[in-house]
Amino acid sequence: MGIDSVDRKALKLYDEAMVEKIKKVFSNTYYAPPDKLFLYSGEDNDGLLKLPIIGIHRPGGFSINRNLVNYSEYMRGKRVKVADDQTLYRYMRSLPVTIPYRIEVWGEEDNTVTQILKELIFFFHYEPTLIISIPELKNDEAEEPSTEKARGVDGLAGYSPEQDYKFEDFVFDIFFESDDINDDSDVMDFEDYGRLYRYTFDLVVPDARLFTFADMYTVLDVDVTYKLVEPRNLGFVDEGEGDV
Repeated sequence: MGIDSVDRKALKLYDEAMVEKIKKVFSNTYYAPPDKLFLYSGEDNDGLLKLPIIGIHRPGGFSINRNLVNYSEYMRGKRVKVADDQTLYRYMRSLPVTIPYRIEVWGEEDNTVTQILKELIFFFHYEPTLIISIPELKNDEAEEPSTEKARGVDGLAGYSPEQDYKFEDFVFDIFFESDDINDDSDVMDFEDYGRLYRYTFDLVVPDARLFTFADMYTVLDVDVTYKLVEPRNLGFVDEGEGDV
């Protein structure tokens, strides 16, 4: 996966991680808002809706967490690559954000839905963390840079394939946004599926990070003419030298 692809997937990394976390205890889980959840299930089950089912989505956008903003973290970042000629560095920058999630449990039987709901609530209390894995940055998948100076001999960004960078996993805390577990079953009556029960609750990842990458040059691109100068002309004569 190329660097630009990782950048565009910044939020999707969290969405995918949340789905995989819940799939550890309940496999029939999708990242989808209510209007797309049944569609995705039907695509995987020959047009049929598989119940019970869990849906996850972000109910809105996200917010920058100003309390955690670190100037060095988003302006400079962490160095992850060095060019072969030592003149170009690649940095990973990040910005702290708060990401909300809504978990929805759907089913035909109220008892089944509430049992799944109970297991999920205990699960997030026992394991209140989200593990984010950033795909390895491979030099041979990077896009060509826009300047001639940044181009390596193979047309890439001056980094050799031996410098592929593998990230350590990032671990973030998950909190219940409120103590409320909402029963939305009274409005869930569908002509195609009959009465369905739905319970929802909200989670939040308050200290998540948005990641991006930037190349920075380490030297100025200036033509320099060097000259050898006698030490005497620079005033470096020992005090003991001279006429007596």
